[in-house]
Amino acid sequence: MYVGVRSHPAHVDAALRRSLPTHLVDGVEAPANYSIRREPGKGKGSDIYALFRAQCRLLGTRSLGRALRGLLSSLSMHLEPEDERLPRIPCLAVIDGSSALLLPERFLPRLERIEARLNDLDLRLADPPYAALDPATGELILQPPALKVVEDADDSGSPSAPSPGRYTVRTVGILHEDTDIPLVGRDGLAALLPLLDGEPAPDAQRAADAVARALQGADVVPVWFGSDEKLLGRLRNELRG
Repeated sequence: MYVGVRSHPAHVDAALRRSLPTHLVDGVEAPANYSIRREPGKGKGSDIYALFRAQCRLLGTRSLGRALRGLLSSLSMHLEPEDERLPRIPCLAVIDGSSALLLPERFLPRLERIEARLNDLDLRLADPPYAALDPATGELILQPPALKVVEDADDSGSPSAPSPGRYTVRTVGILHEDTDIPLVGRDGLAALLPLLDGEPAPDAQRAADAVARALQGADVVPVWFGSDEKLLGRLRNELRG
C-alpha cells in the first residue's frame, strides 16, 4: 500500500525527506492523501505550516517540526492491525494533567488561535485528527507514532505536545449554541456516533457501543464559539471546575 504525501515549498519537502528516508518511495503515482505546506501569515514570522488530509485541514502551526509530527501520527494509523484498533472519533482533545476534554473538529481554528494562552494555563492540545478511546477504562489513549524519524525539524517556539499515555475523559463538548441547556448523557453521546472513523457495517454498531461505553462516565456539555476569552474560561472551568 502506498500513501501519497505532497510537500511545499522546497525546505518543507527537504525536511520531510530527512525525517523519513526509509519510508519514501519516488516514482509511484499515489494519490495525494496528505499534504503539508507553508501558508503566509499576516505579519513577519507568522507563516503557518498546515497539514491536510485530502481537502480537510488537520493542523496549523508555526512549527514545521510539529506539523511533521502531526503527519507522522496520521501516517502511523495506516500501520495498525485492524484487530488491535481502538474505536476512534474525529475530534480534538485538550489535556490537563491526567484528564482530557473532547471537542468537535470545528473548534480547531479557534484552539490554534488561543493555544499559547492554553499553554500558559498548562493545558495542552493533542495533535488531531482522531481520539482513540479505551472502552474498558474510559480513557483517551495518545500513542507515539509507529513511524520513527531520523532527523526532526526545528521545533523552536513549538508548543509542547502532551506525552503519550492514557488520560481520563472528563468532559465531552457537543456543539450547541445554547450553552445553558442541559444535555442528557445518552443524547449527547449519540451526537458523536455518526463521527466514527471508517467503520463499515456490521462493525459500526460494535464501534458505537464501544464509544458509548468509553464515554459513559464523562460529563456531556454544550459548547459554542463565542469570544476567545469565553471559550478559554469554559475549557478551564470544565477541566478544573
